[in-house]
Amino acid sequence: YCHFFTCRRVRALEQRPLPLPLCLDDVVIHAKYASKKDGSKFLLYDSSVQDQDRFVIFCSPQLVAVLRKTNKWFADGTFKVAPELSFQLYSLHCEVAGFILPGAYMLLRRKDCRTYTRALNALNGECGGGCEPRTVRVDYELAAISAFRAVYPRADVRGCFCRLSQCVYRGAQSEVSRNFILSTPISTWKHG
Repeated sequence: YCHFFTCRRVRALEQRPLPLPLCLDDVVIHAKYASKKDGSKFLLYDSSVQDQDRFVIFCSPQLVAVLRKTNKWFADGTFKVAPELSFQLYSLHCEVAGFILPGAYMLLRRKDCRTYTRALNALNGECGGGCEPRTVRVDYELAAISAFRAVYPRADVRGCFCRLSQCVYRGAQSEVSRNFILSTPISTWKHG
C-alpha cells in the first residue's frame, strides 16, 4: 500500500502544471508547450520577452501550408480561456473543402489596431508572405477589420452576420428589460 501511495504522489507531482508567472517578463514557453506531441513545431512566433505588448502565435507547419492555400478566413477573439497575462485568445480559422478548420491561435495583450496589425504581419511573415485570403469574416470589431484590411488589402474583409445578430439581439433584450423595469410597478411583477 505504501509503495502504491508513493507512486501516486510521484505521478501527481510530475503532472502538476507549472506555476503561473506574475508578469510577462517571467513567461518562458518551455519546449514541451512549443511543439506538438509528434515533436513538430507549434509555437510559430513570439514577439519577445522585451516587448511590452508581447504576443505569441501558435500554428503548426501543416496549418501554415493550409493558410497559404485557402481563400476564406474567419477570425474571432475570446476572453474566457485566455491566460491572466494575456487579454484575449484570437483564433484564425479557414475553410477547406467546405469544412472550417483552426488555422492559428494568437495570445494578445491588447485589442487595438496596432496589436492586430503586428500579429497579422508576424503571421504573414512566418508564412513566407504567401497568405492571400480573398475573404475574411470577423466580428464587428473595427480594430480587427482595419488591421486585416491593412495587412491583406486585396481581401474582402467584412463583419460576420451572426455576430451582428447577436449584438442586436443583446441590445434589444437589455433595452426591453430596462424599459420593462422602469415602466412597470414592482407590485405587478409575477413571482414564482
